[in-house]
Amino acid sequence: MKTLIANSNLRLRKIGNRHMIVNADAGRVNMANVFCLNETAARIWQWCGAQPFTAGQLADRLCGEYQVEHAAALKDVETLLAEWEKHRLVFQEEA
Repeated sequence: MKTLIANSNLRLRKIGNRHMIVNADAGRVNMANVFCLNETAARIWQWCGAQPFTAGQLADRLCGEYQVEHAAALKDVETLLAEWEKHRLVFQEEA
């Protein structure tokens, strides 16, 4: 299972009832690429933090916080991470 790390230039912001990931590079917020998240995806983003993580670790946390089967949680997390990786919100950690 690959290990990922979140893009350190990105920040989660809550505006009204919406959760958004924005680029805060050099202390300025760039609103050109804003990624909207639902409540669960925002929670997963918070868990990512600055430490490397795997899809399995995030699925374990989902199962601990929500009533969901591990296989379903893992599938959903892998799908979410693939999308985030495609948009460079997360990167594969280099060894």
